[in-house]
Amino acid sequence: KLIDNLPLFVNDTVFSDLYRFRVLYNDMKVLTLDGSFSYQNGEKLKIDLMGEYNNYSSDIVGDLYQYAWHLPTYAFTLRGNYNLFEKIYLKADFVLKGGRMSPADLFDSDATTAKSDLGIMADANLHAEYRYSKRLSAFIQFNNLAAQRYQKWYGYPVQGFQVLGGITFGF
Repeated sequence: KLIDNLPLFVNDTVFSDLYRFRVLYNDMKVLTLDGSFSYQNGEKLKIDLMGEYNNYSSDIVGDLYQYAWHLPTYAFTLRGNYNLFEKIYLKADFVLKGGRMSPADLFDSDATTAKSDLGIMADANLHAEYRYSKRLSAFIQFNNLAAQRYQKWYGYPVQGFQVLGGITFGF
């Protein structure tokens, strides 16, 4: 793909002490290889495995435009859905992303490189839903089961373990 003016978010070091972002627009060449495998057993069980590799390059010279900041080089997702007695629906997913770079060291005079590796982002989630009828259901969702404090963007860690529950009503 050739992407004109791809918005990339970098921490603002001039006005905010790294707590705000500014947008850099960069023309990028992106080579993407992706694939998926799926297994489905009727309406009862479905399992998906997806993978993606991205190679970003830019013709603009300069440290600030060298990388696709905060975008993953690779991503894998494993997810599954299970239908129990047409009333209880279970979902689980696991997401792994890596190769994300941040320009955090770009303005640090002691840094030996202009980039920082944000590390691997691993996230697991569970969801359970009870469907009382076609119109009424209740659910509970558990996010970030391992309570990872990975950084989505430099200086911005995600929330730890989260629980969300509720009821749904269709009109």
